[in-house]
Amino acid sequence: SVPAGREVASIAGQRRFGAGSWLAQLDSPHDGTVSVAETRIDGLAAHTVIPASHSGIVFSQRAQQLCLNFLREGGLTDSPTA
Repeated sequence: SVPAGREVASIAGQRRFGAGSWLAQLDSPHDGTVSVAETRIDGLAAHTVIPASHSGIVFSQRAQQLCLNFLREGGLTDSPTA
């Protein structure tokens, strides 16, 4: 769970890609490495799922915008902020 006094968000992917897609027994939906259910932890300020693989999340412009919006506004919104 999230430590008290911390605001933490989780962005999960649901594009199955990588060896985990074939080798691991992951619950659907998943990103090839982690199931979406594993990304929902107690105490999150926000959680969302995007169409990206596990490694693809770091290159995703949408994930980058969501992170910026969380840092600026405290939520995982898609609308760009100034």
